[in-house]
Amino acid sequence: MSVERQRKIELLVRKNEAKRDHPDYASELSRVLKYPIDVQDLIDLEVTDDLFAQFDTNARRRDTTWVLKRTWPTVPNMPWIRICLCLAQELKSEPVALFAGPYKECGAVRIAAEHPLMYALSVLEFDGDTLRMHSLASDGGLYLDLYEEDGTALIELSIWGAWCPTAEKCLEEAT
Repeated sequence: MSVERQRKIELLVRKNEAKRDHPDYASELSRVLKYPIDVQDLIDLEVTDDLFAQFDTNARRRDTTWVLKRTWPTVPNMPWIRICLCLAQELKSEPVALFAGPYKECGAVRIAAEHPLMYALSVLEFDGDTLRMHSLASDGGLYLDLYEEDGTALIELSIWGAWCPTAEKCLEEAT
């Protein structure tokens, strides 16, 4: 079987899994984001895969002029929440691909950056401890990860590309 044919079959399987296992994905995400998500906002699976590959490549870069990283204890949660709110105000309606929940089966969601950032806690709960966004207008991206280390709950913010100067400004204002 050709590689292209195999890829098409895999995509069809994923689409069928989405219909079967996550028929209410858009409405569930609408509830989380307090913003209407429609089927047209879901990004095609092939495009989602390409965007996530770009996101993953950018998230793994270690160049400190490209990536800004900060980690805080989750309690108190004020510094990182203030930064997310500041980023929401600054990035506003910049279109992003949001990788949340079962995005591998359902597709990433095309949405304005401000919505997932304003409801970061809800997205973290919905997704299972991560918020991942990739700009559709620049090389910017964001990864927010809730995890535990040595019995302490931590949250790490990684932001890169065109969003770094904005993040630095928000960090100064929030801390």
